[in-house]
Amino acid sequence: MKKQIKVKINNQSGAAMLIFVVFFLFISLAIISGLVTPTMRQFKIANDLFKSRQSFFLSESGIEDAYFRLKDPAITDPDSTEILTLNGNTATTSIGNIINNTITITTLGNASLRQRNNKLVLTAGAGLSFAYGVQSGLGGFNIANNASIDGNAYSNGPIVGGGTKSVITGTTVAASGYSISNMCISSNLACDAVFDPDETSETWAVSVTDTEAFGLLYCTSGSDNTDGFGDDKNCDTSKGTPPPEEFPISDQDIADWEQIAIDGGILSGNQTISETVSLGPIKIEGDLRVNGTLNITGVIWVTGKISTAANATIRIDPSFGSDGGIIIADGIIDLKNNTIFSGSGDPDSYVLLISTSTCPDNPCSYGVNAIELAQNADAVLLNAQNGTVKLFNNVSITGVVGKKVVLNQGVAITYDKGLINTSFYTGPSGGWSIQSWKEIE
Repeated sequence: MKKQIKVKINNQSGAAMLIFVVFFLFISLAIISGLVTPTMRQFKIANDLFKSRQSFFLSESGIEDAYFRLKDPAITDPDSTEILTLNGNTATTSIGNIINNTITITTLGNASLRQRNNKLVLTAGAGLSFAYGVQSGLGGFNIANNASIDGNAYSNGPIVGGGTKSVITGTTVAASGYSISNMCISSNLACDAVFDPDETSETWAVSVTDTEAFGLLYCTSGSDNTDGFGDDKNCDTSKGTPPPEEFPISDQDIADWEQIAIDGGILSGNQTISETVSLGPIKIEGDLRVNGTLNITGVIWVTGKISTAANATIRIDPSFGSDGGIIIADGIIDLKNNTIFSGSGDPDSYVLLISTSTCPDNPCSYGVNAIELAQNADAVLLNAQNGTVKLFNNVSITGVVGKKVVLNQGVAITYDKGLINTSFYTGPSGGWSIQSWKEIE
């Protein structure tokens, strides 16, 4: 009988192996997870950064689009809210109202819910300096009885009044060797003998005669001048001879504006406006006649003359905000009774009419001036630095510049101090300057 051999199987070794495999699997998973998770995290971070940069550049694009539209008058102005779409992502631009010559633009870029916000603040470009209610060249200016300038006046030629009611309320200067005569210069527009402890008027010329000077009187020689109360007034000789003053608009300014008009298009032949018409920027090769309403939407350059019928209206488009609008004529500007001028609706908005004509000098006909305005006006500045500006009865305007200026009876000029830095919609004196451009929040 054979002896049976019993073999004892150790089942514990299989369990140990299983435990080892499980531990190895967990360790492997832990290692893989440790490697993959940071990679996935970095991938997500990179994707978020990419989308964020997309959102940022979308926001910048919206800002640039709005700025470009505001800077270039030939392009349609942006709405208060503009939406720009690129590759399925959007930039929403909000354009604020003009406040104190400042406008704020904000744009929210949104790329796959990653949002970036930029803000641009623009200020009106440095404006032209109309520092005086009236400024004239070597032709000087004549101011009739019962005509007035409520503000300052500066002439590179003589200033000649028509009597005691030819009134200037501010600083009045006749430059170089020219004189002031037959005027009333007082802070009191009525030129009444009323004591004012805050009298601010000032008279300055080499020679002053037959003038009521309520305030300071600077001159080298004078005669028959009074202090406004019947007492004689002597010259204060301490200031010497006043220097000539430069005109506010240069030939280069005009050339730049004319180029803007050309860029906007050209109309050939004489143009007549009988209803309501919007123009600008545009060059008109011929004359312009306004019988109805002209709405200025950009620089208008007329190579001929400009004339208006009674009760015609020249106004600035409301989109200009506090900026003014410009019309240039190579010929004369003849504005009939009751021509109405109005700004955009903002009190700082004015129509600037420029004539480059030399009238009444040759080759003009006798008695024809570069600019003539008869009865009633409002928000308008007149400029004829090569010719004569003549204003007739009951005209009330903001300011005038001319080689020679003539104010007939009843003319009233009320100077606005804001004109010292007046901005216009386009060109070297207007547009927008960047105050700040940055990302917010």
